[in-house]
Amino acid sequence: MKKSMLFLLFFVFALSLAITLTSNFPGLLKINLFFQSDINFQNWSRSQVNQDFRNLMGYLNNPFQKELVFDNLYVSDRGINHFKDVKFLFQLNYSLLLSTSSVLLYLNRKKLVTRDQVREITSLIKWMIISVCVMALLFFDKAFVLFHQVFFDNDDWMFDYRTDPIISFLPETFFFLCFLLILNCQIKLDRSSILT
Repeated sequence: MKKSMLFLLFFVFALSLAITLTSNFPGLLKINLFFQSDINFQNWSRSQVNQDFRNLMGYLNNPFQKELVFDNLYVSDRGINHFKDVKFLFQLNYSLLLSTSSVLLYLNRKKLVTRDQVREITSLIKWMIISVCVMALLFFDKAFVLFHQVFFDNDDWMFDYRTDPIISFLPETFFFLCFLLILNCQIKLDRSSILT
């Protein structure tokens, strides 16, 4: 198999797995809410907000759930449209994870990839990730906006806290933490290849 194809396979697998692990990390939202100012909880308690976070994650993760329902918070039509777009990305990520892991397991079983190839590729991926990490840390605000401009073809992601109060509980620092966790998972996954 060509090195470029193997590199792409392993990179997409590791990235999609890192995204999956991060987005489903049970403590992530609790940590986020723990450090929130009490001012944000004048209308809803922490437990109410946490419940609606669980509702949101259930909607994003479940391909068969067609409607987003909050028990406490309210959401605008623009907010609903944005979460539909996010749900599509979640499902695309799971599809990539399933397909790339299947191919890599097949290659491993058929002995079509050597350990030396895997070590070389994971080393390249690691340094690429470190470079991206440094750049994103230095310019996270711009990277955050660029991400949304690339992956969303509308401006529904620009929430107004008055019509979509959930954004008050999802500050930019929350997404920065998600970004760090994804990179951390990615580097660790590259070091512990499933093919070795």
